Amino acid sequence: MKQYQKKLDQLYTEFSSGENGLSTEQAVKNCEKFGRNVITEGKKKSIPMIFLEQYKDFLVLILIIAAIVSAFMKDVESCAVILVVITMNAILGTVQTVKAEKSLTNLRLRRFVTVKRSLSHLRRSQWATFFLSKQATKYVQTAG
Repeated sequence: MKQYQKKLDQLYTEFSSGENGLSTEQAVKNCEKFGRNVITEGKKKSIPMIFLEQYKDFLVLILIIAAIVSAFMKDVESCAVILVVITMNAILGTVQTVKAEKSLTNLRLRRFVTVKRSLSHLRRSQWATFFLSKQATKYVQTAG
C-alpha cells in the first residue's frame, strides 16, 4: 500500500510519530532507518541534446512525416509552416526543461528550512530554522 493510501494512525505508528510531530531523537532514528530526504541528481544532459530529444515525441514524428509528404507534393508553403511549428515546439520544450532542471538544482542547494511549530506546553507558536545535514536536523536558531 502506498503512503498516501494509509490512514494517519498507520503512518504515526510506522514513523513513530504523532499529531505533534517527531522529537529530535526520533527524527535522527528515522533518518538512519529510512535514509535522508534528498533529491538525487542524475546525469546532466547538454542543451543541444535536450533540444534533439524534443523531436522524439510521436506527434512530432507524424508532423515530420507530413512535412516530408508536403515537400514531395511540391507544397512548399505547408512544409515550411509545419517545420516552423515543430522547431518552435522544440525550442519551447527545451526552455521549459532547462528551467525545470534549474529549479531542481536550486532545491538541492537549499540548506536551511524555516518551520513553524506549535509548542502546546507554552501555548504559543515558535519559528525555528533547521540546518539540513546528515544528522537529520541540527538546530541553528530560534526566534520567538
